[in-house]
Amino acid sequence: MDGYWVWCGSVAKGEDGRFHMFASRWPKSLPMHPGWIVASEIVRAVSDTPEGPYDFQEVVFPARGAEYWDGRSTHNPHIVKHER
Repeated sequence: MDGYWVWCGSVAKGEDGRFHMFASRWPKSLPMHPGWIVASEIVRAVSDTPEGPYDFQEVVFPARGAEYWDGRSTHNPHIVKHER
């Protein structure tokens, strides 16, 4: 993603047959460290193949702010599809 560091991708195949990647991102205007600690958010991107390319869809968990315990380091998603 232009203008962002992207890290920690986790991919699951959706019921739509597409591959959904959840990853951490933060602006490249901040250095990698401490940028990931103070400005990371979780995003979702999709692809027709597991290898990509992936197209950005949405911010899933934004940075919420320093007043929350997890508010400035929403980072390192691990996605697991649970069978019902």
